Amino acid sequence: MDKRGKKRIGLFSMRDERVLNYCSSLIEDLSEIGVEVVLEERTAEAIGMEGKPMSEMEVDLLLVLGGDGTILRAHRELDGREIPVLGVNFGKMGFLAEVGPEELMDSLEKFLSGDTWVDRRSKVKTQVEGKRFPDALNEVVLITEKPAKIMKFSLEIGGEYFCEFYGDGIIVSSPTGSTAYSLSAGGPLVDPRSRGLVITPISPFKPILRPMFVPEEIEVVIRPKLKRKRALLVIDGIEEGKIEEGEESRVSVSEKQAYFLRTGRSFYRKVREMLLK
Repeated sequence: MDKRGKKRIGLFSMRDERVLNYCSSLIEDLSEIGVEVVLEERTAEAIGMEGKPMSEMEVDLLLVLGGDGTILRAHRELDGREIPVLGVNFGKMGFLAEVGPEELMDSLEKFLSGDTWVDRRSKVKTQVEGKRFPDALNEVVLITEKPAKIMKFSLEIGGEYFCEFYGDGIIVSSPTGSTAYSLSAGGPLVDPRSRGLVITPISPFKPILRPMFVPEEIEVVIRPKLKRKRALLVIDGIEEGKIEEGEESRVSVSEKQAYFLRTGRSFYRKVREMLLK
């Protein structure tokens, strides 16, 4: 146990019966080792207890029980607050998670004894015609509103016109998000400790247009170019709105960051175990 004072640990869970049952037993386990537990309000409601909105939680660590989608939602609601997240994988892939449920108590003992560290991950900022949208941890996507209907996009990089292209859309991801949608669209794997943006066209008509990585000071500007056709703006899998012909979507590295508690499993080990086997 940590001798420097009682730790406060938050709990945020996906709404799944199996995971909620685990959450209830975990609360008892944490109390037994002297940890004060703070429940996120929807998690608390699901198990019949009192909780707080994520924005009001003052904790040393947030445990997120679920898959990558649950971890993305947690970071969206934290909105850059300096609270480290430890993802506990109950999903299918779990690339953003650090441990499985069977490893959690060992990892918490490491945390309480100071034998862990925090990774700071860059997020992606999006503004459309001056309106700011929630930051992405994984990616920002502009994609054709109607499936199988090709669109034309104009792309500006670092204040310079770069190209116009026809395709299904474009992904701008963080290094963390390089293992998600961008990867499936042909983008590169990027170490999440890097800072910059991965630009990945989705099914470009001219395959010579390849994914690229640009440094963190670069802003990317995207404009749909076909009349009577709109693009969807999707941030970390959530549809945020429709982008009209000529409207500017300005995408850059955010001033806010995401914080992950790390216990020792490297990015390259995750790639090897999850993607290469």
